[in-house]
Amino acid sequence: MNDDTRTHPRDALLAELDLHKVEFSVLRTEILQHLDAQRQYLNMSLVAIAAALGFAPFVLEQRAFVSLLLYPVVFHVLLFEMLSSTRIVGQLSGYLVDNIIQRVNDILDQLGDNRGATIVLGWEVKVRARLFRTSDWLLASFVPTRHWIPILAIAALIIFYLVAVQAYSYSPSLLEISLVLINLLFLVVAALRNILVIRAADQENRRIMGQVELVHAVRNQTRSIEDDAPILPGEG
Repeated sequence: MNDDTRTHPRDALLAELDLHKVEFSVLRTEILQHLDAQRQYLNMSLVAIAAALGFAPFVLEQRAFVSLLLYPVVFHVLLFEMLSSTRIVGQLSGYLVDNIIQRVNDILDQLGDNRGATIVLGWEVKVRARLFRTSDWLLASFVPTRHWIPILAIAALIIFYLVAVQAYSYSPSLLEISLVLINLLFLVVAALRNILVIRAADQENRRIMGQVELVHAVRNQTRSIEDDAPILPGEG
């Protein structure tokens, strides 16, 4: 009877551990898909830039300057998708660290796994916690990384429009002036959104790093108490 009482909770923990393994694998696959999608959006941004460069002589020849103010829509869409993927990756990684990885380690503790202060699946925690350190956040916020490529392309199109209009003594219509202002507004919003997404990721990773350090401290303390515990007569 006592053996059954001990066996059933252990079987339940092992079954839950298997479920978490499957969930971990599925979420990791989804994260990798979003990372691959970000690379695809970057490639499409580069292709769009190349197309704009190839289209520039025709624009100047035909004086179709308004097209320079419509083309940024392509980069706004690509940037939106890139930032959305970044945010989703952060949410999935946070769920892995806060729920799956933590629960797996709790189960292993209950099963009596002797791994000391080691965190199972700790590489995921380490990567997530150090993905955006302060120096990395500064670089990602102000250096032309993949998220900044669409933003810089939009800025380049606006500048090119203003230079071309002045060079060809072209008088912009009210519509074109409105499009310039709208593009400038969206450009500022896109830049701020990029910085906010990176900053949110940095704050989340700081929280995770603190959580990881706390877990390590608790495990080390528990291990130290167990090592220092006196051996009573009759034990061992």
